[in-house]
Amino acid sequence: MKAVISVTKVIAKYYKAFTQKFFAKESQLLVLLSIFYFVTRFFHLTILPIFNDESSYIYWSKIIATTNAHWFVSLVDGKPPLLFWIMATALWFFPGQTFLFVARSVSVFAGFFTLLGIIFIGKFLFRSQKAAVIASLLYITSPLMLIYDRLALYDSILCALLLWTTYFTLKTAKTLRFRDALTSGIFLGLSFYTKPTAAIYLLLIPLMFFIALFGVKQIFLWKKGFFLILIILFLGEAFRYSLVFSRGYRDYIIVNARYVPTVNDLMSRPLFLLERNLPAIFSWFTGYQGILFILCGFFSYIFLLFRKGKADIILMLLFLLPLLAFSFVGKILFPRYLLFIFPYFLLPVAYIISLLMTKAHQYVGWAIMTMILLYPLFLDSKLLFNPPGASLPFTEYTQLISSASSGYGLSQVFQFLDERQKKYPITIVTLGTISSYPYAFNLQYWDDKRITIIPIWPVTSTTKNQIQILAKHQHVFVILKLLRYTNHPDFLKELRLKKVFSATKPGGMDPITIAAPD
Repeated sequence: MKAVISVTKVIAKYYKAFTQKFFAKESQLLVLLSIFYFVTRFFHLTILPIFNDESSYIYWSKIIATTNAHWFVSLVDGKPPLLFWIMATALWFFPGQTFLFVARSVSVFAGFFTLLGIIFIGKFLFRSQKAAVIASLLYITSPLMLIYDRLALYDSILCALLLWTTYFTLKTAKTLRFRDALTSGIFLGLSFYTKPTAAIYLLLIPLMFFIALFGVKQIFLWKKGFFLILIILFLGEAFRYSLVFSRGYRDYIIVNARYVPTVNDLMSRPLFLLERNLPAIFSWFTGYQGILFILCGFFSYIFLLFRKGKADIILMLLFLLPLLAFSFVGKILFPRYLLFIFPYFLLPVAYIISLLMTKAHQYVGWAIMTMILLYPLFLDSKLLFNPPGASLPFTEYTQLISSASSGYGLSQVFQFLDERQKKYPITIVTLGTISSYPYAFNLQYWDDKRITIIPIWPVTSTTKNQIQILAKHQHVFVILKLLRYTNHPDFLKELRLKKVFSATKPGGMDPITIAAPD
């Protein structure tokens, strides 16, 4: 009986400690932020149709999930495999027509780990819970983060992994514990398995580590720190070079070379890409966040520059060095490539607002917070309810909504084909062998035995004959994402096709055309 009473007391003690901790103010805030985050991310998650890159990634993941093979297929297209492994696992657990929702959910949960990382780094660098909470709110309401936390792409996962690499690197500099260095190295290695962009952290990790150690006079601590840095970098490189043993590694290197200029290009015209990229990056950030938000960010960095604290210098390095690197060598550049540096722009803004939100200046702080959030919240509402009505940067609007790479119009095409295949088996010929053409169709009709999908590209002098031969024995529909192309002024005339259906996109650009042999 005494033993039972003793055990009961122990359980009661731990239960009381748990409930006190869970219902503490900090835990309540974390729960509320988590609910707010998941509501904004899961609400109308598939309102934006699947676009080119997503089609490829989900298709390859589906191949892995259904065949339990081709685990490194993404290397052929220059993409590391981690995203595909995670999405394949999710698609294995949840097969069927929910593939777009399931694949995008991977990015939603990756974004949640980014949110947690921002809170941890904010508290670690500024020793301020208020700054961390404000930074998390800025993250949740950021249209840039919102849109990519809801797409089945690499960038949300990369952002989360590199943010936690940063946190554990800084923590290692403080604690000098092997465990923290090991954790940082694992996150860095997983980042290399996500996107080659992580290579810039081979420079950033030693920089932020030794800035954090600056002022320490004990030689043995510097020696230990140097050893721990080597551990982090070694683990990261071990992950990266393990890809060498896969058959697609050579293609992986060749494909990624197209994203950066050659040394000769940089030597002959060193400022060419900078002159193009910097204005574009500025327009992307202002287009997503609004000019007031960006100006507040610049003033926050100026404030940190004058303070010259370790945390301030580290934040500026983490934001500015990758920004300049992309500006100088970004041969192909999209806003999502910069996603992983954006949290380091949010954190200084949050810190300045938290300083203003004192008893003496709280109205100023709240006023600034309100003003800089007006435009992001307006854009968020458009993205959640009516993406075509959102004032996105031109690059983003064309890619995701109005151009051939967009998935708008596909639902109408699928509806047309569904009505036909109820009557008779059909063959779909897509003029394209990658991305949405044919992968969006492969995904939509994955196990449908009444539909045969044949991708064709390039279009040659024999293509017309191929289609005509197919049409003799089957009901053939040819899918054209563009009616004309380089060296092909009119596909309909060239291939002797007649248009039977057309699905328009917002803005009237690049309608999807269904044609049949004439």
